[in-house]
Amino acid sequence: MLPTREIEALLRCEHGDPFRVLGLHADARGMLWLRTLQLGASAVSVIDKTTGRVVAELERRHPDGFFEARVVGRREVFPYVLRVKWDG
Repeated sequence: MLPTREIEALLRCEHGDPFRVLGLHADARGMLWLRTLQLGASAVSVIDKTTGRVVAELERRHPDGFFEARVVGRREVFPYVLRVKWDG
C-alpha cells in the first residue's frame, strides 16, 4: 500500500518518480499492486486483457481519484485494461 504522503505528492504533481508507483508493480514480497490516477472517477476495475475477466476492484484511497489494490492470486505481471466509472 502506497504511503499517504506519496499519494498527496502525486496529486500535487510533485512526485519525483510517478512511473515507479503508478501502474502494475510487484512489491518487495512479490505481491502485485495496481495504482492509477483517474481524476473524478467513482470506481476502477482491473480487467485481464487476455481473458476479459475482472481481476480486482481498486479502492479509492483519495477522493480526488487515486485508486489502488493488491491483485490477489497473481504473481506475474499481465496485460490489463482499466474499466473506469464516472458518476453521471
